[in-house]
This record gives sequence, C-alpha cells and structure tokens, in this order.
Amino acid sequence: YSPNGASFMDNVEIDFATEELVIFGDLSTCSGASQNFISIGQNIGSWSGNNLHFYYYPETDRMLIQCMQGGSAQNIDLSNVNGKFTVVFNSEGLTINDVLYPSSENAAMRNVAALTTVQVGSTEGSGRSNASNYSIKKRQK
Repeated sequence: YSPNGASFMDNVEIDFATEELVIFGDLSTCSGASQNFISIGQNIGSWSGNNLHFYYYPETDRMLIQCMQGGSAQNIDLSNVNGKFTVVFNSEGLTINDVLYPSSENAAMRNVAALTTVQVGSTEGSGRSNASNYSIKKRQK
C-alpha cells in the first residue's frame, strides 16, 4: 500500500502477549514537512489518549515517536532515519530497525499493549505519509 498523502486507518484485533504488529515502509519517497508515518492505539485520530504516533521529518531525516498516555507524551527521538523503516510492536515494546525500546520503561506502550483491538494507520495531525510500499501485518511472536 502507498497512501500518497491520504488518510488511512484499520481496526486490528490482537493479543499482544502472543502476537505482534509488523509495519514496514520505504521513507525514501517522503519529502517536505512533518508526516504522520503511522499511529497505533486506541483513537489514532487524536493526539492524546493511549496512542503511539510516529512523525517523520524528511528534511532532517528524523523520526519522532510520541508515546501518548492521556495528554502527556514520552518521546523517542531518532536521527539519521531514511530509506526502509521497520517497526515491530508487542508486549515487550517497540523494535525499530532491530533496536528495542522496552515497554517496561514506557507506560503508554504498556497501555497500548493491553488493548485487544487497536487502530493502525495515519489520521493524526495535518501531514499524511508519502512513504511507499507499506506493509502492516499481524504475526505470532
């Protein structure tokens, strides 16, 4: 799937204790301002709540992940991000390009991992993703 800047969202039933979400996208087709690459959570159209929002800044090759719990964010700020980008989310936390950011250190991740149905897509903010070759799947851990 290639959203070409369009909004998209799907509901996924999942048991994060035994399953995980795997999200892949090619960021090399992104240009310009901030883009909501992907969000995972309870109500991904909202900035607050129990959501994980991934914002890509192509002009600086930066990915800001805002792990939202209510109205407060715990941020993960990644630099030198470009090209192929892979996210795996399960009860242990976020694995981004093979680096684990553990949920034991992040209340928002634990809240999202406790959900049995999550929304996945890009609907938050004013900038949609132009990443190409999206793949979003659920698999056994």
